[in-house]
Amino acid sequence: MRDLLVDNAPKHVDDLAGLQTALDGVAPADFLRATRRTANDGFEECMLEMNGRIYGVIVRALRGTFNPDSETAPAFSDVATTLMTAMDDSNHLLVQRALLPPFPPV
Repeated sequence: MRDLLVDNAPKHVDDLAGLQTALDGVAPADFLRATRRTANDGFEECMLEMNGRIYGVIVRALRGTFNPDSETAPAFSDVATTLMTAMDDSNHLLVQRALLPPFPPV
């Protein structure tokens, strides 16, 4: 999945459209390992909160990236890419515990 989303970032939206088509009509329980949204303990709660904070910073960095008048856009892009890798690592830990990664409103 990392190859699909991170390594092929410029075209990952197209790749995901193909994935969505392939999963059309398949029940989520048949392809999802993570199904919980609520933490069972303090560690899981901390992981969910951390992941949500990382996501928020990614969104804010991407906003800076897409500002055409900004001289700092390349730096924001680097920050967003680095944090996407950290979020991917964090997501793996959450999914190992059957937790869905959060995407809180930003």
